[in-house]
Amino acid sequence: MINRRKWSESDYQEAYKAYRSGTLSQRKLARQYGTSVSYIRRFVNFYEKYGRFTCKRTDKITSKFKLEVILYKLENHLSLPQTALHFGLNEGTVKYWLDLYHQKGEEAFIRKRKSEFMSTPKRNNKKKQDLRSEAGLRQRIEQLETENAYLKKLYALIQKTHAPASGSGQKPSGN
Repeated sequence: MINRRKWSESDYQEAYKAYRSGTLSQRKLARQYGTSVSYIRRFVNFYEKYGRFTCKRTDKITSKFKLEVILYKLENHLSLPQTALHFGLNEGTVKYWLDLYHQKGEEAFIRKRKSEFMSTPKRNNKKKQDLRSEAGLRQRIEQLETENAYLKKLYALIQKTHAPASGSGQKPSGN
């Protein structure tokens, strides 16, 4: 079973030293650390290319860069791991950008106004403000009571129309 705990910097260093010294194979390291062989392979390759164990980028990622990554992947017929390693990114990030590209094309990476990026529409606070006042609360109670009375009458009507012909069914409530 694969252990999904976060690795510390010392875990990476220890595993890398064991692998490079030839003491342990990638498969044995994976077993020892409770992870997959592909995870060991990825972080070893990443370290050998970039000199660090993780994909933490310090530079700002632009829309132009995202599109560049996806086009490079597609033009060179690379896999997600190969593309991620080439650009020093996380595979999940590249996959997310690729999915966006397949859904929306290059439009997915064209910078839009901030309001178009909002994930949720602005909420209408008017209803909340109305409920805060005493009059608003009284109006809401009246609305709910009317709705409740309507539903009771509807239920009684349904019961009356579906009652057995013998007349032994329950009588609807008069409320």
